[in-house]
Amino acid sequence: YLIIAATPTRYYEFIGGPTYDSLFAHYKAASAGGSACFIELPGDQDYTSLHFFRKPNARARSLAWLTGPGIYSGSLSFGSQNAGDSIIYDYKLIPYSCPRGEGGDARGSLSTPVSSLSSASPCAIGLLSTEFHWLLLFHDR
Repeated sequence: YLIIAATPTRYYEFIGGPTYDSLFAHYKAASAGGSACFIELPGDQDYTSLHFFRKPNARARSLAWLTGPGIYSGSLSFGSQNAGDSIIYDYKLIPYSCPRGEGGDARGSLSTPVSSLSSASPCAIGLLSTEFHWLLLFHDR
């Protein structure tokens, strides 16, 4: 089994089987031992969105996770992963661009460091994935 879940601040992958009990047993033991079995990003929004791109009749090839500081994206590799492994590679966090007059030029800036983003930074309220792009919906633009 492969289960992928996201909350506004955490991303989880659960890999294993052949039953749900055995799937979650590894993660239960790891969390009891203090190991983190998730990716955590800062943010205080009360919503999130996790999207996958796939061509028709094919497996998903990439994912995009809408978070407070930006879009967390990566490519997916399905293979012989074991419990605790990840299927994401080439992952990155792409901060939201700044509109004109907020530190960016007319096109915005995707190079803003994550550490400089505050909770007052405008978060996208919607995300759509295509093969080569992400379309973001903002409340004010």
